[in-house]
Amino acid sequence: MLTTHSFDLDTVPAQIVWAKRDMEIAERQDSIKAEAIFTYSLVVETELKKEVDDYPTTQYDASAVATAQTVYESKIDAVNAATTHDALDAL
Repeated sequence: MLTTHSFDLDTVPAQIVWAKRDMEIAERQDSIKAEAIFTYSLVVETELKKEVDDYPTTQYDASAVATAQTVYESKIDAVNAATTHDALDAL
């Protein structure tokens, strides 16, 4: 993971030097989980908006939410089961 940067002015042209640190498995898991939560929430919010909009023909689609929930739960289970960076990359 890149953290901070500095400038090496002794080289021509000057260079940006990036500092690095190892990224922990838990950090990557949290990031992937946050993305899964966002995606699931977006589906739920989209369906909710259909129910409360000004158009009576648009209806909340419970099956779309159920499918999104299944995908979300599967993703969370897979992320929790992943214990290496390679396993997370495979997701």
